Amino acid sequence: MKRTFAAALFLAVASTPALAANVSSTRSYESQLAGATDTAIDFFSDSDWRGIIGGGGGIAPEFIGSDDYEISPLPLFDVEWRGAYFASTQRGVGLNFVRRPELKFGPRVTYDRGRDSSDSTFLTGLSDVDPSLELGVFLETLNGPWRFKGDMRQGITDGHKGFILSLDLAIGGQISERTNLIIGGVAHYAGEDYMKAYFNVSVAGTSRPVYAVDGGGFSDIGAYGTLVYNFSDRVFLSTMLRGSLLMGDAADSPISQSDGQYYLGAIFGYRF
Repeated sequence: MKRTFAAALFLAVASTPALAANVSSTRSYESQLAGATDTAIDFFSDSDWRGIIGGGGGIAPEFIGSDDYEISPLPLFDVEWRGAYFASTQRGVGLNFVRRPELKFGPRVTYDRGRDSSDSTFLTGLSDVDPSLELGVFLETLNGPWRFKGDMRQGITDGHKGFILSLDLAIGGQISERTNLIIGGVAHYAGEDYMKAYFNVSVAGTSRPVYAVDGGGFSDIGAYGTLVYNFSDRVFLSTMLRGSLLMGDAADSPISQSDGQYYLGAIFGYRF
């Protein structure tokens, strides 16, 4: 049975990122999933259903820009029907409208969990960011050991109501019979509404002056490494180490205690 980084990739992201800081947003939640869906294995199955289930834990900032870290559970559920329709804790709900081995493209709906002022004592007095459904499109291309992923999302319910663009370029392959390594870089562009929701300060506090975001822009860039060890064709352990740097208004906001944001996570998974 063949292990591969290319055609066997049947799960696409966006932190991910997966996609910046903690489980309070779609982007940050993806970043904590430890690359568990980045490397799949081709194995014979006559079922219309394919998927991955698993779980683990991660260490991440309490909120985007925080310099305090917390441990969070990392559930993983991702299922596809006939390689077309999917439902996932990582990818949302959507359709692989184009589904060739080297190209995937389609629409999807994702969920941003928002941010509560109770997430950290540092956020006390700030407005909450309500959860939001996001409507968007994704693209994934594969060329040998190289992979490019991109997605665009727009908040469509109460919450940030903003636009987010994610760009991810990675190279990967086997470093041993059972081990895959993926190294990549990622950047996020956020529209003005998104930036205002997460980085504006409208009421002065003892530690946070009033701050107004000046339009949209690239909010962060980062790099990551993912190591996947395959105990068998179905059972695996995935670990991810990632660092990102806040930029522009995201970095300048009084809400951001630290421009450097770091993540470490691990997940046991089962492919079916």
